[in-house]
Amino acid sequence: MDFISTVAIAVVFWVWGAFSGWNAREHHAQKKMQKITEALQELAEEEEQDRIHIVFEKHEGLIFCYDKTTSRFMAQGSSVEEIQQTLSELFPGKRFAASEQDLREVGFRL
Repeated sequence: MDFISTVAIAVVFWVWGAFSGWNAREHHAQKKMQKITEALQELAEEEEQDRIHIVFEKHEGLIFCYDKTTSRFMAQGSSVEEIQQTLSELFPGKRFAASEQDLREVGFRL
C-alpha cells in the first residue's frame, strides 16, 4: 500500500473512533441523567407524602388551622408559634405548607 492510502485508512479509523467514542459518551450521559431525574422524582414524591397543605383562619384573636385538601380542623392557638408546637406534637415527622398570603394574615413574618 502506498502512503496516501495508509493515511486515508488511518483518518477513516480515527473519525470512526472519535464518532463511536462521542456516541458512547452521549449514551452514558443520557443514562446518568435519567437515573438522576428518576431519583429526584422519587425524592419529591416522598417529600410530598410527608407534606400537609394547610390554611389559616383568624377569629377574635385565635388562629385556626385546617387541612387545605380535606378542610379538617387540625389545631388552634393564639400565635403562630403555638400552632407550630401543636402541629409538631400531633403530626410528628410531617411538614406543613401554607401560602404566603395565609401566613401574612396570621402574622407570620416571611
